[in-house]
Amino acid sequence: MKRFLMAVIAALTAGLIATPIYAADTHESHRAATDTQKSYATKGEVVAIDPNADKMKLRHEAIPELGWPAMIMNFAVTDKGLLENLKAGDKVSFEIAKDQSTDQYVIRTLRAAK
Repeated sequence: MKRFLMAVIAALTAGLIATPIYAADTHESHRAATDTQKSYATKGEVVAIDPNADKMKLRHEAIPELGWPAMIMNFAVTDKGLLENLKAGDKVSFEIAKDQSTDQYVIRTLRAAK
């Protein structure tokens, strides 16, 4: 019985010592995964531009990785400069990624399609 009690006390002590070690984890390894978030590239055609709202409407090809068919959508841009020198009818290649603060997909890169 004495051995059993000693084993229980040892196990409890080890648990109490180990708990603060895990509680101090800053989760940096988890944060690294969100910094390298997934982006998706596709092509489309500019339908309209709203430079005041930093948004544009695009008719884009399907994005199979997201399960999206080809459609017309409004997208915000991460850089207002992406909207410069664009007009309705321009063919573009672009890359989108989910904005963690809004949970919406935004355009990260955009260039004239070849």
